Amino acid sequence: MEEMKDFFDEFSFRGLWWLPKKRGEKIHGTLYYSPAKGCVLDLAESFHSIDEGKLVIYGRGESGQLITLWDCAIIERSFGTSNPLKLFCGLCLIGCHFNPNKSIFKYMEINYTGLEEWLGEEPVKCSHKKAWGLTISQKKPRSWRVKLPNTQTTISPYYDYICRTENSQHCFSLKTTPFLRIESKTNQSIEWFLQQHRRLKSMLTIFMGGLVFSKEIRVWSKAPSSKPIRCQLYFSNQSSIGKKYSNWSA
Repeated sequence: MEEMKDFFDEFSFRGLWWLPKKRGEKIHGTLYYSPAKGCVLDLAESFHSIDEGKLVIYGRGESGQLITLWDCAIIERSFGTSNPLKLFCGLCLIGCHFNPNKSIFKYMEINYTGLEEWLGEEPVKCSHKKAWGLTISQKKPRSWRVKLPNTQTTISPYYDYICRTENSQHCFSLKTTPFLRIESKTNQSIEWFLQQHRRLKSMLTIFMGGLVFSKEIRVWSKAPSSKPIRCQLYFSNQSSIGKKYSNWSA
């Protein structure tokens, strides 16, 4: 599975951007993300007609990534030959285009700081034998599932594995990442899952006896008669959404 950036990395995507109801009007631009500044979209020119309120913007990166920007607001606008536009985006979802008001997500997976120690498991072990070289053994983690009171929601552990060959066929790297999976019996909206994430983070802060931060969040959309689509989620801490759900929120 492709390795994605976490909340503490910086990245950018160049591509085409448009408003959901105006697919014919696509504009070149670049999306920038950093932990300090959040998500900022630089467009080469302005949309012909744009609301001054919170916006939803769709994009497609140069490598084909589908991107949804939500809770966007204009922070810089120039009037001249090209009319460049800069927007601050509260939430960035990489992997699909979605309507924030629709319930299309089946579960959310979150990697928290200190989760490896809290789970207390090491699903992959490596040992070196002189005669046979490197031996890798996998131990299936203990399976457990917790049901949240008065909901149709469960929480369970999940491990992600990424194996890469480096330089030659005899050199490779293996990375395991633990997640807690929040799963609903019925499809839910992105904001519903963010509310469950906030509850879970508060509980983990109590259990671990210290501050807990999310390092990576991904959601899986599940439309009828289709395979689940993995989407990566990023916040801008200064936005209205970020203040409620990001690492630095209460």
